[in-house]
Amino acid sequence: MRIVSARILPAVLFLALGLPAAGDGVRDLARDAAPFLDLLAGRPASFDLRIELRGGPLAGTGGAALRLRRAGPEFFDLAIDHETYPLRLVRTAGTTCLLLPRRKVAFLGDGPAPGPDHLRPAGSRRRLVSRDSGLGEVLDAAAGLALLARVSPKLGGGALASLAGLRPGSTPGEWIAGRRPGTRVTFSRTPPALTVRAGDLRVRAVLEPRPAPRPPAAIALPPDYRVFSVDREEMERV
Repeated sequence: MRIVSARILPAVLFLALGLPAAGDGVRDLARDAAPFLDLLAGRPASFDLRIELRGGPLAGTGGAALRLRRAGPEFFDLAIDHETYPLRLVRTAGTTCLLLPRRKVAFLGDGPAPGPDHLRPAGSRRRLVSRDSGLGEVLDAAAGLALLARVSPKLGGGALASLAGLRPGSTPGEWIAGRRPGTRVTFSRTPPALTVRAGDLRVRAVLEPRPAPRPPAAIALPPDYRVFSVDREEMERV
């Protein structure tokens, strides 16, 4: 068991054991949320995650979308689609590249990145997030809940519902957080998807775990981009 899970699991288990008996709803919640809990816990080494945001602070715009692909310990491809601030950040074992589509500019760093402050996806949780921070506590809780949900979906789903303040909605896979009208959270399984609606804000995340493909040997750059060479170690440290 990873240390982050060991630190939070006793509290999660204590909470779960104190919950009243629950039916299939919390078991389904545990199964539906498991892929996203595993993602927060840093378990899948390869996946394709897509997040779309509409309404809320983005009302009146085309919204925003994020796509993160990871394949193995070295490669990731992060793209943010936004009408004002689009960008793409790609990292392979030997190259890091930041692309700015509106300016048609790419910053390319080649070679090793040996320093402690690097963007290698493997182990990024330990390097980038303090265990004593609020985000660190959330990730620790996710790791504990993911483990508990695998051991006992009833206990794991009940603990998640209690910690997140969720109550069953009117349709299968729907949960309500907060007071009425509240925030509505809806899960689906094929592929694993999560939709959150709060007022006019809608956030949808789709996660596709997949076997690790062979990472590209080189980053393909659009031919009309201006390319600037930068120090890779400094680029990843920033």
